[in-house]
Amino acid sequence: AEATPQLSALSVEIDMPDRTFAQGDIASWGNQVPDSEAFENWTAISGITVTANQIANPINGQVTADLVEKTAQSFRRINKFVFHNDAGTYVASLYAKAHTNTKVSILYGKADLSQYVIGRWDLSTASLIGAFKVGSATYDNASISAIGTDGWYRVSITGTFTFDTTGLFFIYPDNYSSTNAGGVYIWGA
Repeated sequence: AEATPQLSALSVEIDMPDRTFAQGDIASWGNQVPDSEAFENWTAISGITVTANQIANPINGQVTADLVEKTAQSFRRINKFVFHNDAGTYVASLYAKAHTNTKVSILYGKADLSQYVIGRWDLSTASLIGAFKVGSATYDNASISAIGTDGWYRVSITGTFTFDTTGLFFIYPDNYSSTNAGGVYIWGA
């Protein structure tokens, strides 16, 4: 019989000198978006409809993914105010799947929109359309990754920010400035 390989040692080092975790503090590396899977509880701008639990989500197959649809107007979105723990680098992400629209955009930044990053993705070609920053935010990276084989993608944008006040997370069910009516499925911001 062959010998089972043994793991002799495992070492993990986490270098986070700029993070302080005090009693009652939210770890800055964790999900800081309340109701991040309950998009029907996010604020919907006029012209947006959120219908909860429409199709199976990409992780465990439960019917918990939401359909976000918009009228033929630009800048239609859902949004959520979030506690921005401290200045630093943050990643905004979600799972998305094309429905009648094939594009999705996300924005993360300061609540007064004086600094933010925004990314735009094409779900039909699994590609980044573009990304940019406003104000003193730094755009670091944007990505799209296929999750399974049925059209779900994880899209994310990374930015570095100088503010430590309230942040804002926008989700646009298309290219953010598009006037196309239609929607996308989203899950798990």
